[in-house]
Parts: sequence; C-alpha cells; structure tokens
Amino acid sequence: MKEQKPLVVSSLRSSLLFSIDGKDAPTLSTTKVQNYKGITFSSASSNDQNTHPLISQFGRMDYLLPSLLIEAEDGSYSGRFVFQHYEETDSFSSPSPLPASRRKGKGISFYYVDDHIHATLVLNISSFLGIEGYSFSVSVKNCGKKPFCIRKLSSLQLDLYGDSPEVYSLDGAWARERTLHKTVLNGGRMEIDSRCGASSSFHNPLSVTKVGDLFYGINLIYSGNHKTSIEVDSFSRVRIESGLNDFEFGYTLNPQDTFYSPEALLEVSDTMEGISSSFEKLVNNAILPPRFKDAIPPILFNSWEGVYFSFDKEKILSMAKEAKDLGAELFVLDDGWFGHREDDSSSLGDWYDNEKKTGGIASLANSIRDMGMGFGIWMEPESISEDSDLYRKHPEYAMTIPKLEPDRQRNQLLLDLTKKEVLDYVIESVSGILDLTKATYLKWDYNRNFSDIYSSSFPLGEYGYRYMVNLYKAMDVLTKKYPDVLFEGCAGGGSRFDLGILSYFPQIWASDNTDPLSRLSIQKGTLLGYPPSTITCHVSSSPNGNTHRTSLLSDRFAVALLGNAGYELDPTKLSLSDRKEIKEQICFLKRERQFLHSSSLYRLNSFEDKETDIYEFLSPDNKRILLLFATTKEGKIPVSPLFLDPSGTYLVAGNKEMSGKDLMGKGILFDGKIPKDGNSCHLKTRLVFLQKK
Repeated sequence: MKEQKPLVVSSLRSSLLFSIDGKDAPTLSTTKVQNYKGITFSSASSNDQNTHPLISQFGRMDYLLPSLLIEAEDGSYSGRFVFQHYEETDSFSSPSPLPASRRKGKGISFYYVDDHIHATLVLNISSFLGIEGYSFSVSVKNCGKKPFCIRKLSSLQLDLYGDSPEVYSLDGAWARERTLHKTVLNGGRMEIDSRCGASSSFHNPLSVTKVGDLFYGINLIYSGNHKTSIEVDSFSRVRIESGLNDFEFGYTLNPQDTFYSPEALLEVSDTMEGISSSFEKLVNNAILPPRFKDAIPPILFNSWEGVYFSFDKEKILSMAKEAKDLGAELFVLDDGWFGHREDDSSSLGDWYDNEKKTGGIASLANSIRDMGMGFGIWMEPESISEDSDLYRKHPEYAMTIPKLEPDRQRNQLLLDLTKKEVLDYVIESVSGILDLTKATYLKWDYNRNFSDIYSSSFPLGEYGYRYMVNLYKAMDVLTKKYPDVLFEGCAGGGSRFDLGILSYFPQIWASDNTDPLSRLSIQKGTLLGYPPSTITCHVSSSPNGNTHRTSLLSDRFAVALLGNAGYELDPTKLSLSDRKEIKEQICFLKRERQFLHSSSLYRLNSFEDKETDIYEFLSPDNKRILLLFATTKEGKIPVSPLFLDPSGTYLVAGNKEMSGKDLMGKGILFDGKIPKDGNSCHLKTRLVFLQKK
C-alpha cells in the first residue's frame, strides 16, 4: 500500500510527526526532524527492537511493562488491540468525568480495536493553541455484550532510545514535600507513584526524564493514585509510561460503557529550565480556572500558626485589627471554629458554629468586614471525626471496613465520597458555611490518606477512581455556585499539589513547613512544573514551629515572594521593629504585585544546586527584572540575567547604570556572607530590580 504523507501535530518549539503505512500501528522514533527537535512517529514492524509503539500489550515480542492490561470475561488477558484508523481534529474535547486542559489545538485520534473482547481504544494526542506542550488521553469502550475488567491503562507511553537516562522526581513526606531528586537509570525499572488515595507528598505526578540531549516532562491532571514507570532494557530502549496506578486497580466496564484515563501533559525541551518555563505557561493558560487567570489574590493573615486551636472572639478580633493596621486585605479563620472543636480529636463533619469560641461565626465575619477586610474560613469537607454528631447519626458515611477496627490517622476518618448521599452532604455543608459567613476565601484541607477501603456497591478496584470523580463533581459544583470565592487547596500541607486540584482551585498551600530554608527546597521542586501563582507562601514566626530554626524576617519575606505571599502569625505579639518591617513588606507587595503576578519566572542556576537559588522575574515587555538571590554558601557569586538587550542601558537597584552588554558579561555580584545573629537557617537573601531606560 502506498505510504501516506506524514501527519504533523506542531507545538511552538517541537512537533510530533506521524506516518502510517497501511494498517501498521503508528510507532515512535526519536529522530530530530528538519531544524527543530521533534518526536517522529512512523510505521515499523512490531517485532523490530527499534520500534516505539504508542500503546503496548503484554507478549507478542514485547516484554517491557505494558501500557494496557484487560481481563476478559472468560478470565484471559487478551492483548489483541490492533490499529484501525486515525482522525485528525482541530480542537479535541471529551465527555470524560475527569478534569481536562483547555485551549487544545490540532491533534490526532488513533483508533484500535480488539475483536476478542469487542472493544475500541482511542488514543488522543493534541497540541495547544499558542502554548508549548501536548495532551495525551486514552479511552476504552466496551462494544460487546459481556463485561471486562481494565487492570491497567496508561495515559501516555513514550518509547525512546538512549543510554543511562536521568530521571528527576519530586519526592518527600509531610513538611518535606516535592524535594527534587535525580536518578541515573542504567538498567531495570524505576517507578514514581502514589498508593494512598491522593497524589501525595511522597511522589508527585510530575517527573522529568532526560534521554539523549532532550528532556521529557510529564504530568497528570489527576489527584489520586498515579504511577509513572521508566524502564530500560539491554538494547538501550527507554519506555516511559504515566497514568493511573494499577495497584489495587480494576475497573469493570459493562457493555456500551466507556472508561476515560486521566489526561497526561508532555513538554519537550533541551533544558530543565525550558521544561519549567513551558509548564508554567501551559498551567497558567490551559489548566487554572479562567476567571482567576489575571486575578491577584489579596494579602492575607491566617490565624493558624498564630493561635492554633486556642482562641475566642476577642482574640480573633484583636488579631484582625492588628492585621488590618499592617495592611492586610483578608483575614482567614483556620481550624477550631466549629462543633465542639478544641483539638484534632473531634467535630470534623459538624460544620456548625462553635459560638463559645466565635461568638457567632456570621457576626464575627461581619465584624472583620466592618474593619475593611475580607473574611476567609478553613474547612476539611472530606473528613469525619468519630466524636461528632455526624458520625453518631451516620456511621455509614465513614470510610471503614465492617467489623474491623478502623485505622485512625490524625484522630480522624475519611468520608466515603463514592456514595451519593455523602457527596451531597459535602456540597451542602460547604454551601451552608459560605452562605452563612459570606466568606470570599475557603481553604479546603485534607489531612489524612486512604485506608480501610470498602464498598458493597461496586468492585474495590474502582474505589479510588470513583472517589476522584465525585471529588471533582463537588469541586465543580461549588466553584460554579460561588464563582467569586477564592478556593485554596490544602492536604496536610502539600500532599495533594497537582493539576487535578488546580483545575478548580487556582492555588494550593505548598507545605505546613514555613521555615524559609525548607521552603526554598520545597518551592524549587514545585516550580519545576507549577507556576508561582499556584503556590501559597506565608511569612510565619521565628523560631519556626516545625524546624525550630531562627531566621530573619526579610529572608522569610523574600522566600515567600516565590508564590502568593501572605502571613501566618499572631500580629498582636510583634515587636515594634517587626511591625514596621511587615508594614513595609505589605507596601512593597501592593506596589509590585501586578508586576510579580504578570511576570514570567526563570531559574538562573541549576535545579541541582543545593546551596543557592537564583530566580528572575521578567515583565511581559522584557523591560523590568527582579532578581531574587538566596544562598547558604559564603563567597561572592556573579549573576547574569536572561533576556537582556545588549545595546540597552539598565538602572540597577534604582541608582546604578549598567549596559546590557556588561550585565551579560560581568553580571551582578551577590555577596554570600551569611549573617549569623538570629539566623540559625544560615540563609542570605537579596532582591535587586533592573529597569531598562
């Protein structure tokens, strides 16, 4: 059969090329095409070790990890999907119940059929309109008369060639989220996954793999159990798969039903910084809720680290008055305002006012608004305490296994969100508090992981996926019902920092660890694939409540500028000098927040540097730059900004003129001499503005 002309899906700086020869399945090769770096898809024999299939099935001369595993009704694992045809699309959309990216451009849908189980698989690959990157998603439809069970379904598979691929993963734990690690994989397999029901603090869905001279960044629009596998065989073939975790997964697909995988995003670049920059633009323009794209969040004070559970109405009002005097625009009442909550052992699920502490939550909110600030509130809608009226009335709402003692984490259980009545309760309870308080901000927390998974209504392998579908339903309903409320995601800190949450909530609390030295590491990993506008960063007290390290107030503020800066301390306990400094910081934020919010952020030193962090905020017109320098290393370090005009003249730090040529050559010399007094973090930060004349 005559070979067809290549099909092209082009992004801004790379392209995917496809050529189909007859009905041979499209496969991938890493050929660089013409003058741009691209991934080339071409036809090849399925038995050739150099093939790069887009999907893989166990056996048939392929014994690397399969991207697809389906158990037929007769108990067999068929693996008989064959390529049928393709369709080109201008703007792909899907009826998937999961969140999806927007602004999709030209793409291709590849159709595969399995005559044994009578199923159709569709692989959708799209570019974006004016944005670098690609979208991958897979759906499977049961076209037969018998059910079958999907045991594994990856959203994206890349087969590449190269020796010793380098894998960059974001790993950690509570208060140590998204720490960047590099692993060189000379053989075998590496897995980056979560099995705890959330995207987790253990291993974020974002990863970057360098094969040859190209970096491949992959992320999932999903908040539950995920897995990315990187496997290397003896022929230097590198297989990367990303999608749902197959751990305890099995989805029974009934006749005429369709199952949808989470959407995966791919960025291709020749640098890590290129991956980071591309993901920043993609998330900002195709993931975040559009109504928040240009919205600048208010400067807030949060009550949590200031008083924890110990407060009453008078204390909150005194904190709010001081916060207003410092320049705050929003006061957030955190945990402890509901039920009979005095510590973390009770009342989750009882979302009614603890008037003993609040003096009436609606009245308290009005008093704060009368001061000239907005009112925000904390909730943990997905959790339940055994010591609660809700549990006593509806113990069946909890995620537990009948006749077994439940696994209690943080003295609480999770609600079984797979049940419609529980989903309805979550929506109603959040709506009730927003209606009562007229809050303009809601911090949605989630403080424990899955355990004791059980259902009498469907196979347990479907539990995690069904939970996520209903979680997204709740978030979709509430964000549409309250379009002017700023929802912030939180999960015991940053344990659910992912693109699924960001599809509904424009920002996420990065970590319960607000120590500036710890935050530099946490935020560096986060900024690899998430924009600064999505990261909530608070200035807290010194010594820090988690690390007990001391730090300078100026350093805590500088580090918080790498996200949405706010405050989380008791303003009534500030010294006169700290009050003055915080007033100046808030004046700086109000003066510069439009610049900070609209700027692109670039990292100027290696992501692997563990001692120094250097960032550049660049205005949209490339005429204004803010350099943020932070180090624990002694000595002088020259820094050369990006995107300078060599023929231009720049005003540095407001008073020194330098040519663009000198700035590109000599750079700006930062002194790494670390102040020791009151600074057990051993951290030095500096901010420098450059303005083109």
